[in-house]
Amino acid sequence: MGFVDKKCKWPCDPDIPPFSPDEARQLISQECPSWELHADGKKLVKHFDVADFSEARILANKVAEVGETEGHFPDIAFGWQYVNLTIYTHVVGGVCENDFILATKIDRVTG
Repeated sequence: MGFVDKKCKWPCDPDIPPFSPDEARQLISQECPSWELHADGKKLVKHFDVADFSEARILANKVAEVGETEGHFPDIAFGWQYVNLTIYTHVVGGVCENDFILATKIDRVTG
């Protein structure tokens, strides 16, 4: 079962260790190759180029709906012709399964 078929676990267990940068890179390549690992090795990031501010707002709202459904919320920055997403789990100080579940579900709705 891939991450896209799972549901985020809430609340996240603070005793679960985050994935190491190497583990995260491997999971990115397998499950969500359009995402990148932030330079700090502790966050998933994705950038979208869009046509204008209205399209950026629409995309940001789609992503926000996925977060609401999963109970796990990405950081969303958007403006004229761009949307930037950052996902990590604050309580574990890095990326864990919930972050990959969210990333794959965001990919499903954003194409």
